[in-house]
Amino acid sequence: SPNLSGLLLRDYYDEKGHPLKEIYIDVPQKLASIFFNGKPQLAIKQLRDVHRKILKAKTKAILKGMDSTRSILYECQRDLEYQLKRNVIPDSFVQFMKHHLALAEKDEKSLEGFFQHLDSIVCYFPIKR
Repeated sequence: SPNLSGLLLRDYYDEKGHPLKEIYIDVPQKLASIFFNGKPQLAIKQLRDVHRKILKAKTKAILKGMDSTRSILYECQRDLEYQLKRNVIPDSFVQFMKHHLALAEKDEKSLEGFFQHLDSIVCYFPIKR
């Protein structure tokens, strides 16, 4: 599986609490390319499905707090493991998601940071011609 080292963010914010540039630019472009060129290739539909789940988790966290939303993140990881076992999703994407789901479950701000990062990957994801 491709090397993700240096592309897995340790945090989404600087020491002042401002979002890091890497959430939006450069890192997500590289990741989108790795997932698109994965074996098997990540489909835009699979990416959008995950994006929708994280958006749902983020919305629920805002309305009801973090405790009520963690199960969505756990389900997301479980479903990705299943897709990996069926060999319909690249290992690189599952590694990326596991890393970020663990970061995102800390608090609402982390979940928001992860959502923005995933959103950026969707924006940079290549369109099949």
